[in-house]
Amino acid sequence: KEEVNDDTFIPYSLPDYLEEKEREFIKRALVKTAGNKSKAATMLGMNYLAYLERAKKYVDTVLKTAGV
Repeated sequence: KEEVNDDTFIPYSLPDYLEEKEREFIKRALVKTAGNKSKAATMLGMNYLAYLERAKKYVDTVLKTAGV
């Protein structure tokens, strides 16, 4: 078994990390656009429908923490 150096240890999986970052990006875009989903999608370089599909899994937590 390979020993893990504490400096490089990641406490969660890559999919979890990417999901967290995606949620952060969506939240920031919503805050910067005052909750305008179409503008948020454009800011993120996404098609509006693709944005909605990705954002729907975060809607409750993003909107609450974004204050939108």
